[in-house]
Amino acid sequence: MNLDDIFGFKLYKNFSLLKGLIFEEFHHKKIDINFEQWVILNRLWDHDGLTQHALLELTMQKKGNLTRTLKKMEELSLLTKKNNKDDLRSFRIFLCPKAKNLKNKLRKIVLEKISLALKGIDKEDLKIANRVLDQMEKNIRSI
Repeated sequence: MNLDDIFGFKLYKNFSLLKGLIFEEFHHKKIDINFEQWVILNRLWDHDGLTQHALLELTMQKKGNLTRTLKKMEELSLLTKKNNKDDLRSFRIFLCPKAKNLKNKLRKIVLEKISLALKGIDKEDLKIANRVLDQMEKNIRSI
């Protein structure tokens, strides 16, 4: 069995290449955001004020990694934590103005790189690929 012929490895390889293109562009534009931070920002841009537990589920990061990343993002003035009024044992995470101001710039870069990666791929093929990936996720989560 050739590793390059395995569907999961092809996914990993394409993800790694795309991630590299995106973060190379971030670096080129002097944007000091790593992948984990970008994922968190994206979730908070869509739903500011999430709990850490909700972020864990949405970002699929490990708890320790998420905690370290959130701390670093606080130090960079990207987000702030506030006590959760509904549950005093937890807190909610909110974007700071610096992070809010990055939204359009970062999303534009990401969408441009994704568009380049998908160049020449038929829309119907993309729909099929998305259905396949959705089913794979469903299968994996049911194990």
